[in-house]
This record gives sequence, C-alpha cells and structure tokens, in this order.
Amino acid sequence: MTPDERRALADKILCDLNTRKTRATYGAVGCILGVPARAVYHYLGCRRPKASWVVRQDTEMPTGYKRWQLAEGLCHSPIIKSCSELREFLGLAAGQHGLGRARSLAPDRERHVIKSYCTLRKRLGCRR
Repeated sequence: MTPDERRALADKILCDLNTRKTRATYGAVGCILGVPARAVYHYLGCRRPKASWVVRQDTEMPTGYKRWQLAEGLCHSPIIKSCSELREFLGLAAGQHGLGRARSLAPDRERHVIKSYCTLRKRLGCRR
C-alpha cells in the first residue's frame, strides 16, 4: 500500500470513528494501515477533534492532545482494541483495505479546511 493510499484509508477510518463516536487504539489502526502503532500519527494529520478518536490502549486517550483538540464525548465512547474488531467495525474482510468503497475519501472541501487549520496553527506557533 502506498503512503497516499494509507492516508486515504486513515481518513476513512477517522470518518467512521467520528460518525459512530467510537475510539480505536493506535495498534488496531496500525494493523489496518499495515504500519506499527508508533507510525499511525503520520497518517492522521494534525491534532484536531476528528483525529482524537485514535487513542493509546493504556490511557484510552490520544497522545499529546490538548483539551480543546479532543472530540466531544470522547471519554465516554466505546473503544476498539483489536485489529479484528476494527475490521468488523469498518465492514472489511481479512486482507481487505477498504479503498474504493463509497466513502473512501473525504470531500475536497474538508481536506482544504483541515489544511487551512493546520497552516493557521503553525503560523500561531502551535506545535503538532
């Protein structure tokens, strides 16, 4: 899978987690993306509420997020901790990555807003 395909798949995972208000661990997302848990953040984009649904297994919270970067209701949502659970949640068969489905990419407008948000944070001196 190419890095662009991984980014698209990560965005689809974030959309599904956000829509259904469910958390998933970095390890489970990494398994679907085919990368180690430590590398998942590279594919999530900048820290924002939509990306906060991916969490550490031990703390059940995202790593390094400020309170204002967390999604509403995050603390009381269910958590997917395994690759098989996340596959089932996303409706994927074993070995299937989910690209090419109807909602595999976010609309161009959403990508533009996320890019603008990240650019503004950098200009203001906010860290990742």
